[in-house]
Amino acid sequence: MTLRSIAQKYHVPAGVFSEGLARDAMLVDLKANLRLHSRLSGVFFGVICAVTLLTIGALAFDLLNGRRLHMAIVAAAGLSIPALLEMMRREVQEWSQTNLLVTLVSHSDERAVQALLDKLLEFTG
Repeated sequence: MTLRSIAQKYHVPAGVFSEGLARDAMLVDLKANLRLHSRLSGVFFGVICAVTLLTIGALAFDLLNGRRLHMAIVAAAGLSIPALLEMMRREVQEWSQTNLLVTLVSHSDERAVQALLDKLLEFTG
């Protein structure tokens, strides 16, 4: 679930009064979203480190043996690393925005949460 979809799910338009508090349910969804993006960014970081180490090892092996057998690995790393870095950047951005929203929502009352959701949906819409 994206941050925008969570905001849309719990947004109550101005003038409509609800009896239930959306804040607590929203915090549950936000924390689940936070865990998901934290894990995904960790996986991307691990893959980037593994590919980088494999590439450096292949390059060192080629330099020591005078062969160019592992240049395919280096070429593959040149294609995959930028894509993985972009995916990781997006995950970290989503994670940090969700973390900020968790902090703001957990320290605010329902009216302030709805005003925050109004602004968030206004700027992302």
